[in-house]
Amino acid sequence: MVGANTNPEVISSEESSGYFNYYLPQCPKGVTNVKSYKRLTILNVYPNIDWILYVDSKIENGFKYEFIIHPGGNYRDIQMEYLNFDKLDLTKNGDLILTNPIAELTDSKPVSYLEQWPEIVVKSQFMKTDNVISFDIDNYDKSKTLVIDPSIVWSSYFAHFDLLETTNDYYGNMYATADIWFSVPTLPLLNAIQDTVMGDGDIYLAKLDSTGNLLWQHFLVDLGKSFSHR
Repeated sequence: MVGANTNPEVISSEESSGYFNYYLPQCPKGVTNVKSYKRLTILNVYPNIDWILYVDSKIENGFKYEFIIHPGGNYRDIQMEYLNFDKLDLTKNGDLILTNPIAELTDSKPVSYLEQWPEIVVKSQFMKTDNVISFDIDNYDKSKTLVIDPSIVWSSYFAHFDLLETTNDYYGNMYATADIWFSVPTLPLLNAIQDTVMGDGDIYLAKLDSTGNLLWQHFLVDLGKSFSHR
């Protein structure tokens, strides 16, 4: 988020049953049993603009985000920079397609409306400048609260590893493997059998279900420094 508030207030709600373990160079013993939530509200990510990320079980794959533009906020402040994607494309119908080594993510054309009753739809679309995505929105009553509401069709996040490969099983579950080196960045681990990197050439392995939900992640010790695709 280019130019965003670096120290916003974050409100979490709808606690999930799972938890994550983080192992970082500055705290090798780890930060463990970190709770997860189905809804996060980031207040004033830009002046008078809130960013909401949440799980919606009523839609396929279930992950959504929206921006709430309160009176005094400027939607043009929203600049979403996408790093380490191979491609960013806008389709003819206005969807945003992002491609990386493990998945293709579709960010559906935004639906924007004034938060009132009855709702008034405001025409909106994505804009792309290099790897930065913003919004183009028709004129609207700035005294009202505007909601910008795209929908992510599929997504997952993995840190940067060497030689990342994926495969699927009969049930549609996806397995991702990667070679791990000492420069491994921040990594959340879920239901890990081995949760620390032992040395150069360790292998990272993760399993996601057919809807992109993370089932487990862990490291495998690779004493021979072999590569994950062998």
